[in-house]
Amino acid sequence: MKHTINENYLMERVRLGAEGRTVSNVFDRHAYRQTLLQHLQIIFNTRQGNAASNPDFGLPDFNDLDMKYGFTTAVREIIRSIKLNIEHFQPGLKRVRVNYIEDERNPLELKFEIVGQVYLNGRNERIKFQTKKSSLGIVEVM
Repeated sequence: MKHTINENYLMERVRLGAEGRTVSNVFDRHAYRQTLLQHLQIIFNTRQGNAASNPDFGLPDFNDLDMKYGFTTAVREIIRSIKLNIEHFQPGLKRVRVNYIEDERNPLELKFEIVGQVYLNGRNERIKFQTKKSSLGIVEVM
């Protein structure tokens, strides 16, 4: 399997452990998931256009999309942007699906489910995350 620079860096960080001091031959699935989670959180909390090295990195502002298109189209645009960002900036996560999770009790909190596959220990494994965007604009990935 061919690896990109980002995947090699990610795998090296996972192999080095939380403190980066010791090398382990045992693959830590939890550490790998946490690293993916942290990277997704960075992507989703960066506003598109704010990364000087790549203006496509990050998500558009939902409020701007909502005002321009309306809620339903804005949600579709965010779903599309999440998927494209994962495909471009987190290449270890494949076959990505993003779904909006409607929460009638808390309509100002946008929630999305991300399901994909990662290649671990010689096989593809399903991985799932949820995001929650508060009314303050902070995206939490769980």
